[in-house]
Amino acid sequence: YYQYYSFCDFQIEIVFTWIRCREMKQVETEIEIRAPAETVWRILFEEFDKYPEWNPFIRRIFKMDPSSKQPSEAKALTVGDILHVAIYPPPDHKEWVFEPRLLVMERNKEFRWKGKFGFETLFAGEHIFVLEEKNLGDTNEVGTVLKHSEQFTGWLVPLAWSESSQENTKKGFESMNEALKQRAESVGKQT
Repeated sequence: YYQYYSFCDFQIEIVFTWIRCREMKQVETEIEIRAPAETVWRILFEEFDKYPEWNPFIRRIFKMDPSSKQPSEAKALTVGDILHVAIYPPPDHKEWVFEPRLLVMERNKEFRWKGKFGFETLFAGEHIFVLEEKNLGDTNEVGTVLKHSEQFTGWLVPLAWSESSQENTKKGFESMNEALKQRAESVGKQT
């Protein structure tokens, strides 16, 4: 038994499939940290070597040398650099390693990278950290609101996405956010 499709029906089906598969999924978290954005930035993006001391989610980040695929001797990051990132997502905390490209690095404000699985149209994740410095509560204490999120796009997102994967990713972000808050606020108390 063969079902007859006209060429027009086939084109419409392809368009709807493309739209459904291009659907974006997002995980968003936010936390208030009683420390200036400069302190939060330094801990997050200038002290990668200290991640194992405090970060339960992202355990390793370093700049890759594109020619040798080894850690780069240069420590300073620039937009366009390839990073090596090792995460340990809940619930099993098994290491996942990927090599995203640094897209945005605006000191004390935003840090963003994009990684992909195979081709970007298959599966991509854009990881975003936004820091907003502001007065917290009724005091004049300067603090930072960290908005930590990731946007997932690509053909494989509908297949790979589930409530549990979303919840586990969010738990990983929240555990990192909480650990960052503790570290940044304790640094402020030491000075």
